[in-house]
Amino acid sequence: SFAFTTVTQGEPAFRYLAPAYFLAIVIAARGIGTVKKLSLRRVGIALICAAALLNVSFNVQLRPASDIRLVEIADALKDRGVTRIYGTYWESLALTYYSGNAIQGAPIMGVNGLVRSSEWSSKETWYQPEFGARCLLVEENQRDGLSTSLITDFFGAENEFLNYHQVEIRCYDRNLSELFTTQK
Repeated sequence: SFAFTTVTQGEPAFRYLAPAYFLAIVIAARGIGTVKKLSLRRVGIALICAAALLNVSFNVQLRPASDIRLVEIADALKDRGVTRIYGTYWESLALTYYSGNAIQGAPIMGVNGLVRSSEWSSKETWYQPEFGARCLLVEENQRDGLSTSLITDFFGAENEFLNYHQVEIRCYDRNLSELFTTQK
């Protein structure tokens, strides 16, 4: 039932049915090959082609619009020379996309009073000193357990603080990635 809802930020979730759609096309195409009558086979092929075109059109029309606030944040961070950040799950990963991969975002979360790597979509190397993150992004409405006091206790005082489009941006003059190795 999830696929027929708009729980994904108002964006229809029909795309989750794509594998079933393509399987149906393959089955229909194989079935058409067994039809003896040429006119019926042509009608079947035309219907499959029409369904494919409608699907492409539907997906293009429902393509999510760019999140202008994250585009602007990515541009501001690129202007500051930032290439690695930590942040809340959605913002860190989306920022990688909206920056054209110029900024690598690694998701973090607050768990039991500690800052940890996110349980989803994380690589171990993102939490090693070589990653070299110097900024932190936290969405005000989706903090992933990262309270202001936890951020200050773990990362210390920031050198620059910006609040832009309900996203807190904290920049530091040190390598934040080193803090994850001392936590273990």
